[in-house]
Amino acid sequence: MFYGVFTRIIRSSLPVYALAIILLALLVRIHVVSNTSALERSHDVYGHIEYMDILIKNKSLPDKKQCWSCYHPPYYFGTMATVKALLIKAGVSEFNLYQFMMLFSVATHSICLYFAFLTIRRFFNRPSLQLFSMGLFAFLPASVMHSVAINNDQWMFTLFSVAFYYFTVWWQTKATRAYYISLGFASLCIMVKTSGIVMFALLGFFALGHAISRHREFLLMVKRFSPAAAIMFAALLFNPITDKITRPGSSDGFGGIIGNASGLGSGLNIGNEARNYLHFDLLDFVNQPFVHPIDDGSGRQYYWTALMKTALYGEFRDFHAHNEGSKLRNAIAPISSLAFLLLLAFIILHAFLMRRENMARYSPLYALIAICLTASILMRALLPSFPINDFRYIWSIMIAPCVLAPLAVDACAQRNLPMLSYIGYAAMSASIVVSFIFCLSMQ
Repeated sequence: MFYGVFTRIIRSSLPVYALAIILLALLVRIHVVSNTSALERSHDVYGHIEYMDILIKNKSLPDKKQCWSCYHPPYYFGTMATVKALLIKAGVSEFNLYQFMMLFSVATHSICLYFAFLTIRRFFNRPSLQLFSMGLFAFLPASVMHSVAINNDQWMFTLFSVAFYYFTVWWQTKATRAYYISLGFASLCIMVKTSGIVMFALLGFFALGHAISRHREFLLMVKRFSPAAAIMFAALLFNPITDKITRPGSSDGFGGIIGNASGLGSGLNIGNEARNYLHFDLLDFVNQPFVHPIDDGSGRQYYWTALMKTALYGEFRDFHAHNEGSKLRNAIAPISSLAFLLLLAFIILHAFLMRRENMARYSPLYALIAICLTASILMRALLPSFPINDFRYIWSIMIAPCVLAPLAVDACAQRNLPMLSYIGYAAMSASIVVSFIFCLSMQ
C-alpha cells in the first residue's frame, strides 16, 4: 500500500533494494517498539502526554503555561489525543496504548525515509553508493530513536525531508513548481515546530543567489520568487495569530522557538565560554559511549562532542540519565564513534579537493550543514542548556553527511587512492552493521 500510494503521488519509484532497506528499517523500529517502553525511548514524553491528556479532558486548547509542552502548536497533539482517546475507549492497556502511538510515529517516519531515499538517488546513480548512503541514514541509532518517539519532532523531520527533496529537485532542474512545492512543505514544517525555520533560510538564500546569478533577468526572477516571501511571512505569522484567537491566556504572545526555556532546570545548564565551543577530546569522544543531559563527565558541556554524539544517538539514554546502559551497547558504541570520525574526515577532505562544478552540484548539502550548524550554535549560545544543543537541527543535517560520505570514499577510489577508499568502505560498513546490532539490542 505504501509503495503504491507514494509512487503515484510523486510519479517516481524507488528500486527494489531501496524498498527492501525501508522494509528492514521499519522492522527494526517495530522491534524497538515491541521490546521497550515509550517512557524510555521518547524525549520529554511525560510533558507531551500531559498536553494530550489536557486536550482529551478539556476538549480545548490549554493555556501555554498550563503544562511544560503546552506552548507547542496543537496539530500533532490534537491528532494523537484523538488516537489516544479512541484506544482508551477500545479498552487497550496503557503499555500497548503507548506502543500504538509509537507505531504511529514509525509510520510517519516511513515517509521521511522514502523522501530521504529519493533525495539520495538524485545525487548519484550507482547502486553500490546508494546502498551505503541509504544504509547509513536508515540504521543510524539517532534515526531509530527519533522514529519511535511520541512527540511532534517526527512530523517536523518528515515535512523537512519532503521539503528538502523538492528543494533539491528545484536546484537541479530550476523548475519553479518544485521550489513552491518545497516551500509549501517547509511552511507546514514551521507550523508544526518553529525549528523548521532553517528550511526557510535555505530556500531564501538559494532563491536570492539564483536571482543574482541571472542578473540580466533579475526583475523576472524577482517576479517569479516574490510570492515566496509572502508565503514565508504568512507561515511565520500563522501560529501566533491562531494562538491569539483560539488559545486562552495567549496575551503573553508567541513562545518562540523554545517557548518553555524559562522552565528548564538548573541541572541542564552548561558552560558558555570559548572553551565549551573549541575543546574536543578525540579519545574521550571515542571511549565515552554516550552523552548524558546532566553529567559533565560525559562531555555534554563541549559543543562538538555533544553535537556528534547527538547525531549518532539522538537524546539517547538507557532507562534514566545515570544508567550507562547495557554492556553490549557500551562495547560497540566506540566503534560507531570511530567510524563517524573517519567518515567526517573523508567528507572534509572531499570538500577541499572537490572540483568547482561538483561544488555547485552538491552545494545544497553543504548549505544544509552550514545553516543547521549556525542555528544550533546560536541556540546553544543564547540558551546554554544541554537540550538546546539542539538535536532537532542536528538530525535535520544528517541526510547531507549520509550522501557525502559515500561520495567522498568513492572519490578516493577515482583518484587512485585504493587504501584510503578501503578504509572508507570499511568505516561505512562498520557503521551500518554496528548501528543495526545497537538497535536490535534495545530491550
